[in-house]
Amino acid sequence: MSGGFSDHAVADATNVLVVASALDDADEHLCRDVLLADGSAPDRVLGVTIATSPEAKLSTWQNHLGTDPTYDFVSVDGAARSAASPAADVPGPDGPTVDRVDGVTPLDVLGTTVADHVEAGTAVCFDSITDLLEYVDEQTAFRFLHVLTSRVRTGGATAHFHIDGGAHDTETIALLSRLFDVVVEAGDDRSERE
Repeated sequence: MSGGFSDHAVADATNVLVVASALDDADEHLCRDVLLADGSAPDRVLGVTIATSPEAKLSTWQNHLGTDPTYDFVSVDGAARSAASPAADVPGPDGPTVDRVDGVTPLDVLGTTVADHVEAGTAVCFDSITDLLEYVDEQTAFRFLHVLTSRVRTGGATAHFHIDGGAHDTETIALLSRLFDVVVEAGDDRSERE
């Protein structure tokens, strides 16, 4: 595995924090490595995207994981939409479902939309906490992520959450790390179990 971390620790984890710069390839490689940590691609991948387009994420995943997994997305969209009800775009019978929620949507609506997709065997990729922190303060994000990681755990899914380590101070990373079973950092040759 190119990420250099323990496959076993990541494969056994429910919620993983991926700390890497979004500006280099390490973030993309760690995403792939976490999704493949148990040796094979998951059956279903749910992407939660805030600043990255679902189309870009889908293209990257299909290059690394192939076309066999079912791909779906919850995308925070800057376009003006009703905050009360997310809109769903279905690109075609074989394409992913993309539920779009407005960037001003309350976090509980975003959380419910994501939770509606979480089921046993789903691998969730949340991209990214750094982008989430542009919308809400640190404590609000912590509470939201606490609820979401709990929902992933009780739903029998797995998840990894991206954060740009260079964009946040060590106290923020340390606070958020408490929510995760494993923290994987670019350049580390090991995983850290929190």
